[in-house]
Amino acid sequence: MAEKSKIPIRTYKRIELTGTVNIQNLIVILRAFERLTALQLLFPLPASTPRLSNIDRIPKLANAEQMKNWQN
Repeated sequence: MAEKSKIPIRTYKRIELTGTVNIQNLIVILRAFERLTALQLLFPLPASTPRLSNIDRIPKLANAEQMKNWQN
């Protein structure tokens, strides 16, 4: 595994012994074994929220200002 992923054998032994790995070595190992999709399962991309244009934001801003004035 160390040879295929091209990480030092000492690093690999430490990973095996401790069960901990830094993110950089994890990516190198996953890439060597063509398992980068595993990261997508662990860390899925956040759902994107559509950005409102300035024109679309005006009613929300006006409503927020009215609520602020109402509270005072």
